[in-house]
Amino acid sequence: MKTITHNVAALDQVLGLATPVYDSHSSGNASIERTALTALLEESKKSVSAVHKAKADHLLAINKRQEAFAMLPQLGMHIFLHAECNGMNDKDLADLDALRKRFRGQPFKSGKSLAAKEMSEDVENVSTRKNRQLSFVQKVGTLEAIINLLDGHPAYPTDAEWSVDALKVRLAELQQHNITVGETRGLLTQARTKAKGLVFNRRTGILGIARMTKRYLRLILGANADLYKSISRIKFKSQ
Repeated sequence: MKTITHNVAALDQVLGLATPVYDSHSSGNASIERTALTALLEESKKSVSAVHKAKADHLLAINKRQEAFAMLPQLGMHIFLHAECNGMNDKDLADLDALRKRFRGQPFKSGKSLAAKEMSEDVENVSTRKNRQLSFVQKVGTLEAIINLLDGHPAYPTDAEWSVDALKVRLAELQQHNITVGETRGLLTQARTKAKGLVFNRRTGILGIARMTKRYLRLILGANADLYKSISRIKFKSQ
């Protein structure tokens, strides 16, 4: 995003400096006229804002999911103790214990917050991110397996807070967190793709249009004009 925002700001600078030229000249090329450049600049600014918004939404979804999943080890322990105290047989209790222990693992340890780590992995390490996603999916599967073990079991309590129906509600909530994270990641990817297209396309994006614009301004002003020298020092970066 740094290169994208740099190029958007650079186009803004060029347009500002080129105002005297556009007040008195017309290039004959609609794509490098002030109206088209201004429209491209505004659309690019909006695309950058859309990326920031999508990133914030994705980060919020990640944070909410992590908060919800962080309760699973404690939930598993409560379920186990309720079953044990209610007299569940040793075999089923052992199976339940093995399942609830799957909630204990932390996908990674880092000085960064878990959300910040996962956000960086969205771009930097797709394989690691996929493993992390799999961890959340597996934990949902584990809770579903626990519910299947307990559903209709004569030795599991039916009080409201720990009933199988209550656990099913929790399961649905966790599933929805996974869905929301996936959806917000998709929207972030779309926003980034659009921004990249507006900036880096060598025919219709800022990178290509700005180069043609600078050539046109050099033709009008002359390579030795102070105004053109100022414009020429504004650099556009490739992806």
